[in-house]
Amino acid sequence: MPPLFEGIKLVANNGLSQNFQISHTFTLNSQSSGYRYGTTYVGSKHTSPTEAYPVMLGEMDTSGSLNAQIIHEVADSLRTKCIVQTEKTEWEAIQMDAAYRGKDFTASTMVVNPDLLTGSGVYLLQYLQSFTPQFALGSELLIRRSASMGQQTIFSVAGQLRSDRWRLAATVGSGAIHASYVLKCNKTLQLCAELESSPRMRQNTLTLGYQLDVPQANFSFRGQVDSNWTVASMMEKRLVPYPFTLQLCAVMNHQAQATRVGVGLTVG
Repeated sequence: MPPLFEGIKLVANNGLSQNFQISHTFTLNSQSSGYRYGTTYVGSKHTSPTEAYPVMLGEMDTSGSLNAQIIHEVADSLRTKCIVQTEKTEWEAIQMDAAYRGKDFTASTMVVNPDLLTGSGVYLLQYLQSFTPQFALGSELLIRRSASMGQQTIFSVAGQLRSDRWRLAATVGSGAIHASYVLKCNKTLQLCAELESSPRMRQNTLTLGYQLDVPQANFSFRGQVDSNWTVASMMEKRLVPYPFTLQLCAVMNHQAQATRVGVGLTVG
């Protein structure tokens, strides 16, 4: 499901050329209201009918806070990404990662907020091996270092089983289990289920969701409900022949008796 929002949101997109696009986002809600200016550049290096590099994205608000990222395929099968975030004039975060795709495997690494002087930061190594077109196994090593808490290491194993109509994936780590199942019922309806379990914290969350696309009416519905009695839904309607997309979303937590509603309009 796309990120849900609260209040009113207006997005205006304008394509200045085949490779360059700008956007204007206005938000109004009880927590944060304001304006954000965004840019998107897509290069001319096509690696597939749907992929082109480099990709540069940036967004800045009126306080000067910046969120930017660069994605580029520096060599065949080697893709790199860098994400930078600032909070006003303060440096907030930096993330760098690289992924290599072989014929039957994928290896990736990620570094978040590295500090060469203190050795702090978050370091992630991932490896996924495909044994058949339907079955894959992998592992993940997460190392988190900080001056105050020392070093924390988490090792996880993962598996994925898929067919043309469904996909089952699971990850088992140090004190945590994550599993998901996606079923494509037909061309318009998809169902999914997700389980997050932490035996150490004695917390378990089960989420059920669906996605219904109605191309004839330019409608898209998405909804989910979890074991904490939180219900969320989103509706998107393309107002053809005009370049408008209307979004309506709502989130309700029955236990906390809290409700959030959002209305959005995208132009372009």
